[in-house]
Amino acid sequence: MKSVLDKAAKNLRMRKVKPFIKKTDYVCDIGCGVEADFLVSIKSFIGKGWGIDQKTAINSFDNIIIKKTRLVTSIPFENNFFDIVTMLAVLEHLDHPEEILKEIFRILKPGGIVILTTPTPAAKKILEFLAYKVKLSSMEEISDHKHYWSRDELLKEMQGSNFDIVAAKYFEFGLNNFIVAKKPENSINLLPA
Repeated sequence: MKSVLDKAAKNLRMRKVKPFIKKTDYVCDIGCGVEADFLVSIKSFIGKGWGIDQKTAINSFDNIIIKKTRLVTSIPFENNFFDIVTMLAVLEHLDHPEEILKEIFRILKPGGIVILTTPTPAAKKILEFLAYKVKLSSMEEISDHKHYWSRDELLKEMQGSNFDIVAAKYFEFGLNNFIVAKKPENSINLLPA
């Protein structure tokens, strides 16, 4: 069950992403969550949206398609398909984040962007305190964090997956990274779909 604090953090992340979205965009939200909240909030502002999550409880509707799948090392879409891929508070949960970043590069159109948020190392003790001691955040979510990313290691990982960095900022008092990266216009995919 999501706490008030979890919902507030989610809403802040969603507000940071909306300015990057255009009416014609094909958007993929990786780790869309049980109710695909972000996609639902932008459905009238996009061409079409796809959500991926292993725990999703909703079905496809309107211009939103939901795929229930577990992300390990691949993403089930064809090459050069999406204008925007979002991963809001997801990267820290992945066993193989470097493989998923390469897959995001593959499924993005040339010139497409990826927008991601992830907690910084400074957030670790605070999130654990909020989850385990005062029960204001989901213990299940926090216990599933595999890595807290510094900005430098996150940028290195993004550039290692061939992305050009557009913006790299902190938000929520430096406790979260906000990264916007672009697949270069002249990119070609050498990997099969």
